[in-house]
Amino acid sequence: MLQHEKRPQSVSFRRLIINIAILLLVPLVIGSIAYRSAYRVVEESSKQLHEAVLEQAANLWSVKYDRIKSIVGAIATNPVICRFAYLSDPYSGDQVYGVIETVDTFRELVLPDEMIEEIYVVYPANGVIIGTNTAYRAERFYPWHLEFEDLSFDQWKRLLGESRDALTVLPSMRVRFFDSPYEDMITIVSPFSYSSTNRAYLVFLLRTDSVVELFAGIDTSKGGWVGILNSRGEAVAVSGDRTQDTDPSSSDDSQRMVTLVAGAAGNWSFESSVPVSTIREGLSDIWRTTGFILAGILGAGVLISGFFGYRLIRPVRLLSQDRDRLTRELESQGPLLTSGFFERLLRGEFSSDAEVDEYLGSLNMSLSGTWYCVALCRVFRDSTDTDSSGGAATLKANRLIVVEAVVRTADETPIYVHNVDTDKVAIVVAGQSADPARARPKMLDIVERTIALLPRSIVELCSWGIGAPCTDLLELAGSAREASTCVEYQEMRHQHRVLFYEDIPSPRRGYSYPSEIENRVMSLARSGNAAELDRLLVGLRHDNLDTRHPESLAARLFADDLLCTVMKILQLNHVKNEAFLEDVEASLDAAAGESPYHRYEVAAELLIAIARECDEQKHKHNVSLSDSIIAYIEERYRDPNLTRSMIAEAFAISEPYVSQFFREQTGETLGAFIQSMRLREARRLLEDNEISVKEVGERVGYAAYATFARAFKRTYGISASDYRDQRVETPHYS
Repeated sequence: MLQHEKRPQSVSFRRLIINIAILLLVPLVIGSIAYRSAYRVVEESSKQLHEAVLEQAANLWSVKYDRIKSIVGAIATNPVICRFAYLSDPYSGDQVYGVIETVDTFRELVLPDEMIEEIYVVYPANGVIIGTNTAYRAERFYPWHLEFEDLSFDQWKRLLGESRDALTVLPSMRVRFFDSPYEDMITIVSPFSYSSTNRAYLVFLLRTDSVVELFAGIDTSKGGWVGILNSRGEAVAVSGDRTQDTDPSSSDDSQRMVTLVAGAAGNWSFESSVPVSTIREGLSDIWRTTGFILAGILGAGVLISGFFGYRLIRPVRLLSQDRDRLTRELESQGPLLTSGFFERLLRGEFSSDAEVDEYLGSLNMSLSGTWYCVALCRVFRDSTDTDSSGGAATLKANRLIVVEAVVRTADETPIYVHNVDTDKVAIVVAGQSADPARARPKMLDIVERTIALLPRSIVELCSWGIGAPCTDLLELAGSAREASTCVEYQEMRHQHRVLFYEDIPSPRRGYSYPSEIENRVMSLARSGNAAELDRLLVGLRHDNLDTRHPESLAARLFADDLLCTVMKILQLNHVKNEAFLEDVEASLDAAAGESPYHRYEVAAELLIAIARECDEQKHKHNVSLSDSIIAYIEERYRDPNLTRSMIAEAFAISEPYVSQFFREQTGETLGAFIQSMRLREARRLLEDNEISVKEVGERVGYAAYATFARAFKRTYGISASDYRDQRVETPHYS
């Protein structure tokens, strides 16, 4: 009886347990199915978002890579850069001008970029390394200016020598400049050669953290990595920890989500590897909740099912939030891509209309008109602002005010603004009128309305250049170059106005600064004749800048030649005042990067100051030994028997010392100086037709007429007889 009564209770209990188990099993099965579905949705969406971020990074890297290729092409084909490779000892004598010219040319070819930290040209043959600011001897460059943490100088040179490809990319390494701390840098090496024995290397240093910022949309804080791989599979730049993937013992592809995108430029690949566990974290609460339900609450199946369903919604909500965040980050990179498009367009880097349309399509952007034109605004630094850091901030703020004013002038005509540089803004106008002749009044109207919105203090700092209109987008680079030429033309003349390219006077090519004029400038400066030197410099400016209207390159070369003359005089050690020398060096440094007119003015002021300093030294000190030797030669150069031994005996010094001393003080050998003095006197005597050419040679100290004839023709490129016959008129400044 007891057993009979217990049997139904046992059966009922078992049925209750079975019913509860079934009730719990249903939400468990539903939860498992939902979990797998949610996991697949999360994994697929994450993979798609990772691919979008990597494709975005690949496009941005393609823009930078193309820019690096264009810099390599411009530098490798530049005649000044090429010619420097053949200088065996660039720092000897007049060859130092080649160093200055190469540095200036290199600085003009290299445009600033926020990702590129530094660029160098390495010449192994002559042991010189050219940077954007100056040149270095190899033994002083490494490690005093640049040093890799784990590489000696010989290892670094060997690493450059092993770079055979057009653009060899080395993995990120620790690098420091001067005494600054070590930073992670990516090295890109491009060898180029001009002969079998003259090979040079172009070295780019890119900040690794700037490259890694391209992958900001992928979170690696909880494991995994994302980065750029080169053609050999080496990691060039990596965010996160890649050691688990490179260690075969710890690598398990089934536990990682790998996304790979091939780069458009070079043999690059962009890869991300994220642990699957990070994807499952958003769904782990489901399993924990199910365990708590089965262990603690047997009688609340319905409530548990509702709670279970609520927990299922959470991963989807997290996925939606993550998707929105990544979408916003992708949209934030849109202006950067637009800037990259206009940079390539204005530099003429597109080869066809189809390529332009494809790029515009990727930006969801339209650029159409019946004519196109570029206006360029250069905002100059306020001359009263002496604080370099504060001046840069003010310059940027003024540029932004100009951009805002341009935007406010927008009407039915499409206007696009592109920041070319810290102080330059390009305005691209797509005209809608059928007649391109309407371009000039339309461009003038846009610029004038922009100027009307600017404060007067900024208007006085702006120069505007407007290029010629064109009917094809591919020709817009020419309009941009013409607008830049207008700005440079005004910069050379310290003008601030609106200038159309067609209104610029036709320039004359080249400039005139022959070696005899340079020698006269140096002679007047060393002799302290400031008045005569000033007259000569005024004549040089009149002939080369005021009346010639030279091209910008010719004007820069003329100003640089005059600055080189200053440096040559300083190298001759005629000035002993250390404080004065420091002021001169500071003025030379400050002139770097300024307009040709300003550089000329600096050079002229320094030459006059040197002449006055030399004149003051002459009054303070007795006649030096070099002056005595020169006076001795001036008295006796007509003597054919005048020799080095006679001069040494006259001053009681040895022959080798008198030669060395004279060359150090004057920059010329004794023989060259005596010959120069004799030939100058010969030119004067040849003006007198009553004296025969042979007698002229005898009067100036040549015992043999043949020797005089050879020396005269070798120096002036014309025989003494022809010189007398032609009677060339000397320029007013000679």
